[in-house]
Amino acid sequence: MPIPMNNPPTPKILINSIRQIGYSFESAVADIIDNSISVRAKNVDIFFPVNANEALYIAFLDDGEGMNRAEVLNAMKIGSNFEGERNENDLGRFGLGLKSASFSQCRKLTVISKQSEVISGFGWDITEVENSNEWNCYEYFDDEIALFPQISKLKSKTNGTLVIWSDFDLIEAKLEDSDLLHRQISKLLEQAREHISLVFHRFLSSAGQKKMQIRINNDQIVGLDPFLENHPKIEKKKEATFFVKTKNNISCCVRIQPYILPHYSNLSDEDRELLGGAEKMRDAQGFYIYRNDRLIIYGTWFRLRVKSEIAKYAKIKVDIPNKLDDIWEIDIKKQKAVIPHSLLAHFKKAIDDICVRSERKTSHKARLGENDDSRIWNKKFSRSGKESYYINLDAKFIKEYIAHNFDDLDATRAYRLLEIIGGAIPFDDIYNSVCNQSIELDVDAERELMVVDEAVKMIKRIAEIRKVSVAEAAPFIINDEPFNQTSINQKVREALGI
Repeated sequence: MPIPMNNPPTPKILINSIRQIGYSFESAVADIIDNSISVRAKNVDIFFPVNANEALYIAFLDDGEGMNRAEVLNAMKIGSNFEGERNENDLGRFGLGLKSASFSQCRKLTVISKQSEVISGFGWDITEVENSNEWNCYEYFDDEIALFPQISKLKSKTNGTLVIWSDFDLIEAKLEDSDLLHRQISKLLEQAREHISLVFHRFLSSAGQKKMQIRINNDQIVGLDPFLENHPKIEKKKEATFFVKTKNNISCCVRIQPYILPHYSNLSDEDRELLGGAEKMRDAQGFYIYRNDRLIIYGTWFRLRVKSEIAKYAKIKVDIPNKLDDIWEIDIKKQKAVIPHSLLAHFKKAIDDICVRSERKTSHKARLGENDDSRIWNKKFSRSGKESYYINLDAKFIKEYIAHNFDDLDATRAYRLLEIIGGAIPFDDIYNSVCNQSIELDVDAERELMVVDEAVKMIKRIAEIRKVSVAEAAPFIINDEPFNQTSINQKVREALGI
């Protein structure tokens, strides 16, 4: 019979492993705000010293329910213990968020909380853990607590919690000069502001019972509604409701509502700024998954389709409760989700419908000269009748190539790169070369070989996926640009033996 043996992890190894979970700065900040929302805070203030000569710190102060001494100590435990039924408003996940998010950015974490006029404080110092190789955190008392930044603001509240980050070694390690650390953290906080305004926009809205305020150095953050729900030209489809069972066989409601954003020409300057400008609208299409009103993941089609120009106005809002975390595979950073198998068909139907409607809006406004997904370059006409050429991001070759060679994030970057390249056509040089008959129209041998090789790979992949011969798969590729040139077509056929 096997004998149970206590085999605890090595503290100095595990605590540094926790630091590498993969938080971005803004996702770590959002995780701290999650804790404040879970304890019903109405105000969250983020403080950072304006004077570069001050000791660096980031302080998060809320006016939530606060914690007593035992609760603060438990909150600081690696894998904090929680007993009882989980609150439906809880935005936590594994009992690690406070620590893992904080350690990903700093070496010193301090939590001081006030409840019933009593103030309790504990802190982690990774250097101490490394030196002692023990799970020893510090308890602070009144005279020590009085020295922490922003403590007077906590004392002025009835209840609340102050979280302090300091010693930003990982951020500093990426800088050439440590004197730039203050500037870098300031820059990161500005980037976090945009993230906060989107992720928590429902809490920052003036509507509803969950109104709250989040500020950075007393500057209030305004919520950024990705659906522009109050815009007169927004198109909303009726919300659909589905029920998904938890692992405990409890039915939970999932709500799906598709939106078609107004055409870019119908947006005000303020609307365009909120959406991040034309260059970001294309990236922002797709699903927006909310968990307890908090945006978890957004701007993705979950690989059910690729991002395209014709779908850039399409967004689908999905609301899920925290009881479905396991089914949706919500990760510790709350940046990942997986569609449950039982909902896949409903999601695909929503995608098909909303993208067709987005295509109609795009086509109507753009008046494509050649609305043909076999062409890599397309032409469109402005309302004044002027022509312009652009890379057709919906070309079958481009979509096929990117879909099979890039993940979602890299695919977004690839599409953006193509848009930038497409907007930098050297028209004058081309015109002069054509007029002087000095332009070379033939593709050089090396480039032609690359095109042929790519065609062969794509045809074989299609043959494998569709369970057909390469001869049957070939027409899906060789009839489209850039493979439909006679010489390339012939070489592809020769390479495939067809």
